[in-house]
Amino acid sequence: MNAFNTNTNTKNVSIALLTITAVVLGLLLAGIVRENQAYAASPAAGGRYIMITAQYSAYVDLLCVIEVLDQKINVYAYNQKTRGIDPVDQTDLRKAFRTVPQSKRKPRRGY
Repeated sequence: MNAFNTNTNTKNVSIALLTITAVVLGLLLAGIVRENQAYAASPAAGGRYIMITAQYSAYVDLLCVIEVLDQKINVYAYNQKTRGIDPVDQTDLRKAFRTVPQSKRKPRRGY
């Protein structure tokens, strides 16, 4: 009966260690998956510009500037080496969203 208790205790310890390992690996994996999410803050609008800050990763913050009249978005990132702000991307919002002027839109039929 003593051998039975030893096998049972060994199995219980093994199961406990595997469970703890699985939890730790799960938490690490969750941290890696969350790393690639981007976050945006509240916009600041004034005149013909709208500025939004965004977080690309734990180490990269972005500044997005929307030019309302030109309908373009410019994205900038802080460069730690030069201690400056570098342009990252510029997108024409008309092309990206393919907006059609109201006068050229086809009327919708009701369903």
